[in-house]
This record gives sequence, C-alpha cells and structure tokens, in this order.
Amino acid sequence: MERVYAALARVPLFRNVPQEVIKLEPLSGSLTNVCYKVTIGRAAYVLRLAGEGTSDYIDRAAEKHNARVAAAAGINVEVIYFDAENGTMVTQFVEGISMNGGQVWSRDMGAPIRAALLLKRVHRLRKVFASRFDVFAEIEDYVELLRGWRPALPQEYYEVGQKARAVRRALEASPVPLVPCHNDPWPGNLLDAGARIYLIDWEYSGMNDPMWDLGDLSVEAGFGPEQDRLM
Repeated sequence: MERVYAALARVPLFRNVPQEVIKLEPLSGSLTNVCYKVTIGRAAYVLRLAGEGTSDYIDRAAEKHNARVAAAAGINVEVIYFDAENGTMVTQFVEGISMNGGQVWSRDMGAPIRAALLLKRVHRLRKVFASRFDVFAEIEDYVELLRGWRPALPQEYYEVGQKARAVRRALEASPVPLVPCHNDPWPGNLLDAGARIYLIDWEYSGMNDPMWDLGDLSVEAGFGPEQDRLM
C-alpha cells in the first residue's frame, strides 16, 4: 500500500489527512490501471494509478483535458485531481452498476437507446478534444511496441493487416467530419447510476468518426440486429 499512500500524499485534498482515517478498497474492472475506492468519513472518491508501461501509448495530458471537458458536460464523473506526468487521477465516487454483462442489455431493450443518447452527447460537445484517435495509426504504434518485445509476428497478423489496409483506403476515400469521441465505450466503462449513465475512463478519447463509438459498443456488448437498430 506504500505506493497508494504516496500517491494520496501528492493530492492536495488528501495531503493532511491521517492514514488511519482513510479507508481503501480495491476496485475491479480496470483492464489497464489499478483503482481504489477512497473513503474519508462520508466522502468517497476513486484513486486511479496508471498501469506500468501505459505512458508508452496513452497521452495523459490529452486524457486530462478530454476527461474534464466531458465531466463539465455531466457525461463523465467529476475529475478532482489529475497528474498528467504519471497518470494519477482522483474522481468522484458514484454509486452505480457497471453495464458490463450481457444480461444488462438483453433484459432491458431500452439500454442501447440510453447508451446511444449518451454517446450522442459526447459527439455534440462544443469543445474540441486535445487529441486525434486514428485507429490505423494506433495499430502501427502497437505493432512497433510488439516488435520490441517479440520481433517475429504471427502470420495471421499479416493476413488481417491486408484486410485492414483495404478498410483504411475505403474510409480515406470518403472522410467524415471528426467529432469528440470516447473511443473505448465497452460496457465496463458505462456506469448506470439510476437517473443517469456516466461514461468513465477517457484514456483513448479524441477526435474521431462518431460511428467508431457505436460500432465499438455494439461489438463489445455483443449486440444483435435489433439492438443495433435501436442505437
């Protein structure tokens, strides 16, 4: 827990709070980082510590800007503290239910509509995001990282890469206006707080084709034709 308490000591809100009055609870669900619920009296927060190596492919300064723009619009939870140098972030803790799970979408046919309306609010944000999300450039960056670890890539990569290049040419031939996008709206990043849904984790956010968000959610949530139609 030394790393956790050291991170809390750098946050102005917690700097002078004795450790013995701080309650820490690990939070599951993050694929990249380490998160804790921090409770002090009746106040609760979330501390996010960046995962090892994430600085190689995540622009924390852009995330900080984009996350705060989304929070100001009521789409993201409130961002209380963000250190762009190391990725440490403190946000408001919101009681809610993660929408990660097939039953959420199958038992509530209104859920795809609510999620789509939330994404529409993202796409209509008036402030430009401080980054551009280009999936093909992202793939190339990941490949370079992989080559540093394992020079020989599997044959399947080259087969998929050939298909991806054809998709890239088709998209570049018919470009669309770029808008603010989340770019990682898998169900685990959707938090149903009852009266509203929050979209959290803005690490990959940036200007992009809005259809990316819809397609990503559809694939990650396992939507069928009817759920896609509702979106």
